[in-house]
Amino acid sequence: MDNLEKKIAIGLALSVAIAILLPLYLIGEPGRQTAAAQRQQHESTVRGAEVFVSTQCATCHGARGEGKIGPALNGTKLDEAALIKAVSRGRPGTAMMAWSADLDGPLKRHQITDLANFIKNWDNALVEAAERAHGAPAAVSAGAGGY
Repeated sequence: MDNLEKKIAIGLALSVAIAILLPLYLIGEPGRQTAAAQRQQHESTVRGAEVFVSTQCATCHGARGEGKIGPALNGTKLDEAALIKAVSRGRPGTAMMAWSADLDGPLKRHQITDLANFIKNWDNALVEAAERAHGAPAAVSAGAGGY
């Protein structure tokens, strides 16, 4: 067998190996995609809890989202789009300011999306972890706001 025939045989063997292994790899792809989506969802929720604590949302909405000056967030019926809109634009006539950087607020779009994701998937354990990392928010009196 000369050098050219060896190269052809190796190329053929590698092609057959790829033809066998690629479908086996693709069989597991939906599971990997699902796992990646779940991981991204969890990471977004964790970041949203950090935004909730670090921006001191709890001063108006309660440390566990139970509501104080502002409405309860834990168990809200609002969908994610409505939450994003409310956080971004604020609530005119109330103490709720516009938080979007597009409206001169301190939060970027991805932070607001993470916050809305957290609110829709509320987890007190994530709030507690964020409080340990950022410090618990200061308490405010119930008569201090305009909700």
